[in-house]
Amino acid sequence: ALVFGPQGREVTRIGGLGEGPGEFTPQGISTVVATDATLVVPDIQLQRVTRFTLEGQLLDSEDLAAAAGPEGGVFGVGWQAHPQGGLVLLELSPRGQQVLRFLDGELESLHTFDLPPPEPNQILPPSPVWAMDPEARLLVGRTDRAEVSLIAREGDDPIWTARWPDREGTELSSQEEEHLEELVAESAQARGMPPVSVTLPGEAPILAGALAHPEGGVWVQRARPVSEMGLSALQVGGTEGFGGQIWDVLDSQGRGVEAVRLPLGFLPRSFGPAEAGGQSCLYGILEDDVGIRTARRVCPQEGR
Repeated sequence: ALVFGPQGREVTRIGGLGEGPGEFTPQGISTVVATDATLVVPDIQLQRVTRFTLEGQLLDSEDLAAAAGPEGGVFGVGWQAHPQGGLVLLELSPRGQQVLRFLDGELESLHTFDLPPPEPNQILPPSPVWAMDPEARLLVGRTDRAEVSLIAREGDDPIWTARWPDREGTELSSQEEEHLEELVAESAQARGMPPVSVTLPGEAPILAGALAHPEGGVWVQRARPVSEMGLSALQVGGTEGFGGQIWDVLDSQGRGVEAVRLPLGFLPRSFGPAEAGGQSCLYGILEDDVGIRTARRVCPQEGR
């Protein structure tokens, strides 16, 4: 794994290919989580989490399969540091989709999403939207609903709920259905497989993602129009392909502040230190038209 600094220069390299100490399988890595003192790398295929110093020295590893117990392994996405220690992730499993905390070799459920069971070969299924704020509270929502809520603990009443009722219930047009079917056929052709029958969504996704601001408040990503979606929208277990350019900025009370437009193909991961003028920049990945990804910093004033 390569680690880059704020200016885009390579800082260090960690690990290598393999299954030994400090090594990874390319199919098992989706992210590297940076804390104040360590770099943490989950490897889903090897079912372990490995920690390094910021200079790339191996510290230790923890067994995800052992933490999961007899229920089986953990398939997690959206890994990030928990403000009070450990990691937080979205687990995808037949038992349901839930936000888990992984700390000291143990898994704790923080929130379980109320989602309908997916239909066979369903594309653009209702999926979780979530983020954890600096106070370890969870913003939770669904891609098919025009609302998000901030909760302190599962089962508690929401601290606040933000809604956009004017975006509810947009049925797919025949042109949008044809576009999705063409994407499915293109995907099958690229893999050398015959086209498969799929279940189309009844309505277009409304939301796609969320990101907590370190100083309070959250950013909520609107879904892009279905007619503009590409092959990434067909990926199983994630909503990055749903995402559009426009993010709604909410303050610490859930009130709308503004809408920000980010560059097409930019996948923000975290906020960086504030620049001159008090604006925080976003760090993430920019994906071009052919799927090549590069590290990128975007400041809000550049993306409006």
